[in-house]
Amino acid sequence: MSDPPKVKKVLLYDVQWMDDTFVSRAITESLFSPQRESGNLSAHDYDASINFFSNFHRHYPIIGTLAAVSLFPLVNNAKRTRGKQLALLFGLGVVGHGSGRLYSGVAHLNYVRSLDHPYGFQKAIREVSTQVGAPKTGRRLVLQWPYQVSPDDIDPDEQNTTSSNLILDINSESQQAKGPQVSNPRSKWDEIRNANSGTARNSTWDAIRQKHERTSTKESSKKDETLWIDNPTGQTDRYATPDTYDKGDKYSDGTEARSTS
Repeated sequence: MSDPPKVKKVLLYDVQWMDDTFVSRAITESLFSPQRESGNLSAHDYDASINFFSNFHRHYPIIGTLAAVSLFPLVNNAKRTRGKQLALLFGLGVVGHGSGRLYSGVAHLNYVRSLDHPYGFQKAIREVSTQVGAPKTGRRLVLQWPYQVSPDDIDPDEQNTTSSNLILDINSESQQAKGPQVSNPRSKWDEIRNANSGTARNSTWDAIRQKHERTSTKESSKKDETLWIDNPTGQTDRYATPDTYDKGDKYSDGTEARSTS
């Protein structure tokens, strides 16, 4: 009977978190020894990890910066202005630091490629991260290394996954924990305060509007006041205005004009 086909997975490896966590040989041994005893790390992967994290690969950026800056006397021209000399020195430092980071990343990649059991290494790192804390989120250098594993070696809850997230799965959980913030329900006092505030604003505005309307109406009534004529004859087309009316005025038929106001 042939063996079942292996499952393809991808190892996601956070370079900065690894360097920040396994900062010395003693710390690496204390964190990885329980993982070797539990069977997550093979003897080869344990030794490779101890040797890698105890070397000076983490110092490559500093070494590259110092090496590049040391070339300044050789490439500098005394005829350059001071500003150009400083710019050249800064440029050499940037190039050296970038080269050091590149070599450090290559060293990490070679270390990951040397692992015999990437899936067991992934489980070991997960357990270590629960002890020391998850890495910070943001733009970070994450190496992706594809590998194959036997279905019998995969945990039941990971049967349908194709990615072995060493670090990113922790980041995603923290991002979910930071998901949309639900505002706390307002207390009864807040609702009453908001209702009273809205009522007060509406009442003030209504009072101002009504006062303005009354003033406008009064002014309009004074301006357009009509003085009706006491007309016993039934004629309704005769009237006087405030500008033409004088108290005691009479018309030809003896009718006296009077104001209704």
